[in-house]
Amino acid sequence: SVSYDASGKLLETETAIKQAELPKAVTDYLNTNYKAANIKEIEKTVDANKVVTYEVEILVGGKKTELVFDSNGKFIKQEKEDNEKETDEK
Repeated sequence: SVSYDASGKLLETETAIKQAELPKAVTDYLNTNYKAANIKEIEKTVDANKVVTYEVEILVGGKKTELVFDSNGKFIKQEKEDNEKETDEK
């Protein structure tokens, strides 16, 4: 997806990627902290300043959580999604 502001200026692009395309540090973090989580979606985001982040949406106990990492795979933040309960099925 692509986001623009009201004047048409590019804000960011988000591209779905595979887990194998994540930096090793992200994979290590997930294996250490969220081993039982089901990964629902992975996106590579590039903002208008060419700053890259990775967003990993996981499902833990039926609740969606988004984890954000910098371009080197360092954990930045966790965002709980407004979510209705989901199943762990793919």
